[in-house]
Amino acid sequence: MRPHFPLSSTYVFLYFTACITANESLFLNPKKSSISVIFTCGGRGLRYQDSGGTGIKQFNCVNNVPIYLFSFYELLKYPNIKHIILATHRNKFTDIFHDLQTRLPLLNGRKADSIQQNPKLFPQNNNHFYYYKERIIVKSDPDWQNIEKLYNKQIPPFTVVKITICDAGTSRKLTVINGLKHLNKDSDIVLIHDSARPLIHTIDLDKMIATACKKGSAVPFIKINDSIKQHLDYKLIENGDVDRDLFVLIQTPQAFKSNLIKCAYETAAEYDMEYPDCSRYVEIYCNKKIYLVPGHQFNMKITTLSDYNIVKHLLIEKYFKTNNQM
Repeated sequence: MRPHFPLSSTYVFLYFTACITANESLFLNPKKSSISVIFTCGGRGLRYQDSGGTGIKQFNCVNNVPIYLFSFYELLKYPNIKHIILATHRNKFTDIFHDLQTRLPLLNGRKADSIQQNPKLFPQNNNHFYYYKERIIVKSDPDWQNIEKLYNKQIPPFTVVKITICDAGTSRKLTVINGLKHLNKDSDIVLIHDSARPLIHTIDLDKMIATACKKGSAVPFIKINDSIKQHLDYKLIENGDVDRDLFVLIQTPQAFKSNLIKCAYETAAEYDMEYPDCSRYVEIYCNKKIYLVPGHQFNMKITTLSDYNIVKHLLIEKYFKTNNQM
């Protein structure tokens, strides 16, 4: 039976993972930067549905795992990420909590965990928390404290990732603005990622974080290999050739220094203009250059049913076939 809770406010879940002995190269900032993620999961997928797809693409499943959970899982494992803010529609809150409990273990090649008997109470507000074989999930309010009291000291050390689930806006811009409102005050770097890009494991997050720490931003790109032409009403324009070397395709996740991305969206909130990606807001409202890092052709965004079918194949190869290094 799924846990039920009222949907009148933001909820916080705490995910405990077995302590990771990280290579020092992962800590690319001398201060060992605290990284937060805004994970946008509020799209309606109209183009996906127009192409013949059904449902909301990021919640459709591959081998019983929702699309959004693949990239969420990879972000959860990254050592310096301390807080993930998942912005989605209010009617999906309970579904996501259920996914964290029952579907996340499937990506580790395990069956869904069973809740142990007699779940204990959270010390501050009497909410239950649940022990699992390799993790603990806590249902809590945003004012959680004294985290060390939550688990038996006999359990090995754990890395704690705070997960906040909040409302998505009516546009991507408003979704990011709402996510930024829940940002930890001590966040140094903010990663913003689209849930419809589930193959985030192809991206070099170390390089992204290092670049963002040094230069303020890091945006993944891939080169364009096909020829580009200008057209008008699907008729080619004379002399409409475009030098493809002057253009690149932009992907997510995009990384920014916390104060920079907050400044950009605080200013953007005063205007009605909408732009397709976060880097554009930083360019326009902060007058800052955006620095590019290599992306990956497999880090594709699901927009159409054809995209979904390609990504589904790649996800099965990566997560559900043994000895695969894709």
